[in-house]
Amino acid sequence: MSLINIDIDLLRTLIVIVERQSFTAAGEQLLRSQSAISLQMKRLEDVLGKKVLDRGSGQGMALTSYGQLVYQYAREILELNDAMIREIAHQKEPKVLRLGVPDDYAELILPGIVERLSRVEDHLEIQIVADLSTTLDVMIDNGELDMAIMTQDKELDGLGLCEERLTWVGRNREVIKRGDPLNLALFPDGCGVRSNALKALRKSNLEWHIGFSSKSFSILKATMLTQGAIGVLPRRAVPRDLVPLGRDEGLPALDDSRLIMRFNQSSSYDLNRFFSKIARNVGTATLTPVVGEGEDASLPAIPDHTHV
Repeated sequence: MSLINIDIDLLRTLIVIVERQSFTAAGEQLLRSQSAISLQMKRLEDVLGKKVLDRGSGQGMALTSYGQLVYQYAREILELNDAMIREIAHQKEPKVLRLGVPDDYAELILPGIVERLSRVEDHLEIQIVADLSTTLDVMIDNGELDMAIMTQDKELDGLGLCEERLTWVGRNREVIKRGDPLNLALFPDGCGVRSNALKALRKSNLEWHIGFSSKSFSILKATMLTQGAIGVLPRRAVPRDLVPLGRDEGLPALDDSRLIMRFNQSSSYDLNRFFSKIARNVGTATLTPVVGEGEDASLPAIPDHTHV
């Protein structure tokens, strides 16, 4: 026996006829004439090859034994059909935001950014790339990112977010051993913080060498904790298991760093309305207080470039 497809509209009409017990009333509900309703039932019976309605029983629209079976399946089919339509109607197209951030800032600023964006945007998938600022800048130009937060260095430019005070860091103050070369753990070439650190060291009389280099801050942190290496971080991003180091340990002063943001101008995502929310989070996020005695950890106010 070959399979046949039954028009779901015929099943819906059958259900209404049984519920209203009248071709005329069914036609009024379905906005069809009585003759059109009658024709639909004839088509249904022709397709099935069985009679489904007993019109001459004197009890209104009575279902035959075959009609009872068709009616039961028709209700299930219509329920599934309508549930599918409702589900599709309420589904929103997922939106994707591709966000780039330097790895040393990820733990500091990402939680607040993700929380703010998730609160104002439903069905948002945030794809996060942690890499060097120079790499993120190229990814913006190539259309691989919608938005990137970067440290400003050389040719890199964008919307200014805030000034960052940098500090040397290590597992404790004893890692600085008088007379021994400094064992550095830094991000690779292309990192503005690395350039800042090396610039300060070249102006000093200290001996040093780069013992460890990685794009991953977690790897650099491991070398600081296990090998006594020394790194550089924004002061407000120093984790609790590292300590800030500086003049008291004989280390040279570091220039401030500047955080900037770039947008992909060809992105289909409405980025401008989120800029202020993200910018304010970047400027106020704090991982753990590491301010030394007599120092001021306050940051400049973030300009409100857009109103959202």
